[in-house]
Amino acid sequence: MRNVSRFFLAFVVLFAMSVAPAVLAGTIPPVPGGVISISGPGLGNVAVPVILTPSPANDNQPSVPPADNNITVPVKRFDNVGYIDIEFAVVPDNGVTEYYVFESVDNNTGIDWSSYVMELGFYDANKNFVPSV
Repeated sequence: MRNVSRFFLAFVVLFAMSVAPAVLAGTIPPVPGGVISISGPGLGNVAVPVILTPSPANDNQPSVPPADNNITVPVKRFDNVGYIDIEFAVVPDNGVTEYYVFESVDNNTGIDWSSYVMELGFYDANKNFVPSV
């Protein structure tokens, strides 16, 4: 088994909007090493996320900028209604690392959305998406 865990940020068009800090039991290496894949039925043009982790294992610790950990997705275009998965490698760091997620989303589906949801989770051994708690 590899010493690198994986998790997915599943971005799903659903019925409500929820954006909160992402919390991981490890850190994401800087791009391009941290992004494993970008896929999903909604996929249009997605810029590779920029990942900054100046403050690993910062669980519930106040941070003074620029020490915040950030995941920035400058462009995420949906060409179809559906989800877009962005899969990251997570390196264990003996702690919990909190990230803020910033993104720009473009609806290129031709259908008005009623909402947008961002969901943090992972895939199990059977390839089922499991939301993080």
